[in-house]
Parts: sequence; structure tokens; C-alpha cells
Amino acid sequence: MAAVFDEAVLAEAGPDAVHVSMSTISVEAGRALTERHRAAGVG
Repeated sequence: MAAVFDEAVLAEAGPDAVHVSMSTISVEAGRALTERHRAAGVG
């Protein structure tokens, strides 16, 4: 997931963007993605 959803994608997303993940990921990976979104001001 991280290889496809990189920092460039986050840079293009705005504060109102919604990221819906339909993949099966671990709780740890979900938390890491949440933190990356938060740090980038997304969502």
C-alpha cells in the first residue's frame, strides 16, 4: 500500500480529501496511514 500511496499523492490531496481503502491491511498499517494523512494535513 505504501509503495502505491506515496508522499506525492498526499501532497496533491486537499484537507477535504477522503481516502477509502478497500484492501486488507493490518491495524498497524492503518494507523501508520492515518498518521501520514494527519502529518500531511489530509482528511
